[in-house]
This record gives sequence, C-alpha cells and structure tokens, in this order.
Amino acid sequence: DSIVIAKVHSINARQAKVNILSVNDTPCHEPFPALIRVQDVRATYTDSVQIISSFRPGDFVRAAVINLGDSRAYLLTTARDDLGVIYAARDGVAMGIGDANTMVCPRTNATEARKVAM
Repeated sequence: DSIVIAKVHSINARQAKVNILSVNDTPCHEPFPALIRVQDVRATYTDSVQIISSFRPGDFVRAAVINLGDSRAYLLTTARDDLGVIYAARDGVAMGIGDANTMVCPRTNATEARKVAM
C-alpha cells in the first residue's frame, strides 16, 4: 500500500477533500486531489464517525491509498492506528497530540477532536 502525506483543504459531512503532497516519502511535483470518505476514517465505530471531529482544513494527514477512485480524485483511508492527523494548528500554533482522538494547544491547553496518527 502506498502511504501519502496530504493537506486537508475542505470538509463536509461526507468527506474531507485533501491534496496529496508526497507518496512513500517522495515529494510530488504537484499536489494530487484525493478524498477521505467518512466510512474510511476509522476501522471501528464507523457509524458514529464525523468528519468535523476527525479533520479540519489545514491539517496534514498520513493516509493509505485505497484506490484511484474516479478521474477526479484518489480515495484514501486513515482506518489504522498509524494513520490520521500528523500536524494541526490552532491560531497559528502547532498543536500537540493529546491521545488518539485529541490534539492539544500548548499555549492555551484547549483541545480539539481529531483522528490522530499514533
């Protein structure tokens, strides 16, 4: 399986739209569009997954390629413990990992829900 690093550019109730920036640690010459569908975020509790509690625009995620999808976008999954958000910021400050479901702002200790790569 190819592992990618992608940046989230928009979200809705059904999916996160991302741009693939690297594949298997090799930077892309240009970003490739991809989708992380709500059913591909987690391996368990898939009925209760919400995109807004998993990703936010500006987040960087590690994901695996499921397939090429249609002509417009690759399909990605984060349904493994080592996949998910690897970088998130709040008001321009990099957040730290709280746990598998939480990122923490080091300045304010505010928490935000995410699907974190562990």
